[in-house]
Amino acid sequence: NLLVTWHRKDSQVRCWSRRDRQWISLATIDTPMDPRSVVWQKGANRLWVACGWSRQIACYAISRSDMQLSAELVGLTDCDFSPGKLCLVEDSDRLLVADAFGGALGMLDTETRLWAGRHDFLGQAIARVHAWIAPFEAL
Repeated sequence: NLLVTWHRKDSQVRCWSRRDRQWISLATIDTPMDPRSVVWQKGANRLWVACGWSRQIACYAISRSDMQLSAELVGLTDCDFSPGKLCLVEDSDRLLVADAFGGALGMLDTETRLWAGRHDFLGQAIARVHAWIAPFEAL
């Protein structure tokens, strides 16, 4: 099991594992300014980090050996808004990115790390909206 925490003040993400009733630090990853949200992409072993102040989404490839993790920066994707919450769309290669302060909702392709779409909900603070995203079948 892996616990991931982010620390805005230090611009770091920390990865932890529990062993013998203690939390063991596996890695400390330096990120662009102001990490606000993280999401783990299981199948690809990637960690996505929304970095608010720098207006970027950071993608890291994670590999594990024994009780150590290594993180390699795959790339940074620039945003034209301050990214807040992240959500992987189940059974797809899409990452939803909510604006930390406004109404922008972006969709990022996790394969190419390019923007696949965007919608603006005028007058809304979209990061404060909690929604379940689930695939549905057309009738």
